[in-house]
Amino acid sequence: MAGWITLNEKLLQKFAVEYTPGEFSLIADKVLTRVPVSQYSGTYLEWASYPARIYDDEVGDRTPAPEVGDSRTVTQKEFAVKPHRLRVVITKRDAETAADITDLASERIKHLKTSFLLKKEKTMVDLLSATSNSDTPSPKWDANGAKIENDIREAIAAFKENANVEPNTLIIPKPVWDKVVMDSTLREIWTLIPGRKDQNLSLESLFGMLFPNFKQVLIPEAKAVTTLGGSPVDLWDDTVYFTYSVPRGSTATFTALALFQKQDIFQKQDITIRTFSLDDPIAQVIVSEAEYSIATICSSAIYALTNVLT
Repeated sequence: MAGWITLNEKLLQKFAVEYTPGEFSLIADKVLTRVPVSQYSGTYLEWASYPARIYDDEVGDRTPAPEVGDSRTVTQKEFAVKPHRLRVVITKRDAETAADITDLASERIKHLKTSFLLKKEKTMVDLLSATSNSDTPSPKWDANGAKIENDIREAIAAFKENANVEPNTLIIPKPVWDKVVMDSTLREIWTLIPGRKDQNLSLESLFGMLFPNFKQVLIPEAKAVTTLGGSPVDLWDDTVYFTYSVPRGSTATFTALALFQKQDIFQKQDITIRTFSLDDPIAQVIVSEAEYSIATICSSAIYALTNVLT
């Protein structure tokens, strides 16, 4: 009886790759440095801080060039790509009561993809929150006399002291951002920015103008059930994070966090969809799978302002 219907894997694969849950603002793919790897395990460099050293490069006609080495402490670590897999079952009864089996399959894939993305987000949040490089502002950002700009500038200075480079990514969770945009001092500064030909500029863009070292200002928001039988909880709290990250790198790239993505010449997507049939119950199974691992590359390139709200 198996094989009562054939789902179009290519169509489902395309849908899974393109689908993004609109009810969340997820940022893991904007923060994690993507490192494509061809092996399931291997080595990478863990950096103490950004390498910056001036070498004496003046040489004579017959003098060999000085060798450029790692000027900061670098430790060789090992990564191990892990399989991530979920599945849903569409029974014959499900198909008979659905108006369109493809639409039904697409709806199920939405849940699979959303769960994948939420898991990736939580893994990244857990790594960020493990940092020991942190401070707590006083007064809080939603209290009278808040010094948001000063707190951020001091955090940037502390970050540079630790990492030897300024942060290029600022992460402000949505509940914190809602308070930041109402800060009277910052609102006055934003109205004074000259040459605003485009009055529709987002506040995130204006924030970047105030702190030009930030290449991206991200406002994440996501809730998910993290325990069996539990209620949805915020993945992001009232902690603001400063990081240094690049979109794509290698196992020797300096960055805060990296996602080691197992890929080969035949598989370029972050998520793969496959299907198979069951005899009892008569059903089609949709499996979503990915192979990746997330690791901290430079703990010094993460800084947190914790408990910024009252």
